[in-house]
Amino acid sequence: MIGRILSLTYNELLKQFKKISITVIIAFIIFLGILLPVIAQKLSVNNKDINDRNIVGIKNAEIKIDSFKNVTTNVEKLQLEFALIDKEYWQFMKDNNIGYKDWRNDVLEGYELNAYRIAILNKILNNVNKKSLVDAKFFEVSSEEIQEYITLSKEELNKKLNELVKINEDKKNIVKNNDYMKYLSDLIKHQEDILALQKEQIERTQEKLKVKADDESLKINLESLKNNSISTEKILSIYKYRYNNKIDFKENNWKNKTLKDIEQCEMDLGIHFVSEEQFNKGGAPGIQSDRMNYEEYKEIYNKNKIDLQEKIDRDWYSLNNNIPQLEFITDARTLVNSTYNIFVILTILLLIIIGGGVVASEFSKGTIRLLIIRPVARWKILLSKLLSLFIIAYGTIIVSVIISMITSGFILGLNSLQTAVVKTIGGKIVEVPYVQYILTEILMSSASVLFIISVVFMISTLAKSTALAVSISTILYLIAMPLTLILGFSNEKWIVNTIIPYINQSMINIMHGFIEMLQRENGIVLNNNLGSIQLVIVSIIMLIITFLIFQRKDIKN
Repeated sequence: MIGRILSLTYNELLKQFKKISITVIIAFIIFLGILLPVIAQKLSVNNKDINDRNIVGIKNAEIKIDSFKNVTTNVEKLQLEFALIDKEYWQFMKDNNIGYKDWRNDVLEGYELNAYRIAILNKILNNVNKKSLVDAKFFEVSSEEIQEYITLSKEELNKKLNELVKINEDKKNIVKNNDYMKYLSDLIKHQEDILALQKEQIERTQEKLKVKADDESLKINLESLKNNSISTEKILSIYKYRYNNKIDFKENNWKNKTLKDIEQCEMDLGIHFVSEEQFNKGGAPGIQSDRMNYEEYKEIYNKNKIDLQEKIDRDWYSLNNNIPQLEFITDARTLVNSTYNIFVILTILLLIIIGGGVVASEFSKGTIRLLIIRPVARWKILLSKLLSLFIIAYGTIIVSVIISMITSGFILGLNSLQTAVVKTIGGKIVEVPYVQYILTEILMSSASVLFIISVVFMISTLAKSTALAVSISTILYLIAMPLTLILGFSNEKWIVNTIIPYINQSMINIMHGFIEMLQRENGIVLNNNLGSIQLVIVSIIMLIITFLIFQRKDIKN
């Protein structure tokens, strides 16, 4: 029996591969296994001129300078100085090829702010009308800060001026010498000063509580101060780790990216939990109260907290064990990871084309009767056609991924494919071999393959229409993700209890940023494992229905 089914399957495969169009499409998908890693590698290198932004900044500053050419008042003259400082800032950024994400940009922003303050101090020392400086409400320096300078004596003003000049000289040297260690040293000192201040505030608040033990506002304030202090200590530990291990800020340094991720996660963990009363009044940070109720907010908040802590733990594990994570490095693993979903999507579209006519074409050509008059059970004929679709599908995906792995290995080194993937399973951090990881990911995505094959196969068999099978399956597959996002952002939470979000698993992987936003802002959490199980169950039901009806159908054509 098995031999007969295999023989029928082999004949069906031969029939499909005799079609030039099918062979060309499969060859094209496999060829993409070579091409896509090359394209992905090129795209991962940011060739955009980072000075474009700096050039625009210079031009805008020059426009400001031109607008203050014929100034007469002291306030206007100061605004001209501000514009000149702004141009100096952008010119320095351009000359040193500094982008807005560059750590040196932080240094220069501090330099620019100090330069504004120096200009103000010089005006005050030159006896410019002080009230006019306060009333001017400059964007660059606050009126409160100017008012504070006005209260200083001449000696204090000169001392402040000299301090700022010295600080700016240091900042300029840090940038010129690309001295990230000095930058880190200053950053650590600044963070330590903040921590010391926070601890002083905690002590003062605790002293007040001894007098006013029932003061709820003091208790809330104390709790907030303690949380802020904990966050500061964690950020400080990140800076010290970077300093002690001499980890620079280069964008291609995976350790730098990992530390930045830890810092961001720690900041997100520091987002305070709001009371029900506060939630009902104005929602929570990043969440509107009309998007979810308070119980849903608590559930999402706690889940996010667990996810963030797991992410932080993975990050530290990867640093301590020198295992770069996929999202922080460009190697052979990441190239394969960024392309395999495309192979799955293209293969499914190919399957829709093949599957739409695999049975329907037999009816339209009248060859179906020639098949069923053979001394072979109908279900075997149908099963052979179904198996041929699975072989084409998984064969195309596997061959494409293997070629992609080989190509990626040649581009960025085959050794990187031996690097494990750091994952959290059951609350524990484990190292998963990359091949095992990618096979699991493909298997999860291929639940969509099974579902679409079942849909197109059922329509092709029961409706006997290639056009209907192809059109319905294509629309169903391509519209699943946009429909999920539209309904999700419209706060239709019932969508997660259907199979719709999981029909196109590959798009979930590609558009994970939108999925995270749905969870964070709308409380909609997708469960890919559950979704895959649902797809498999629905697919099996559709296939059983297809086989039962075809088995009993009176075929006249």
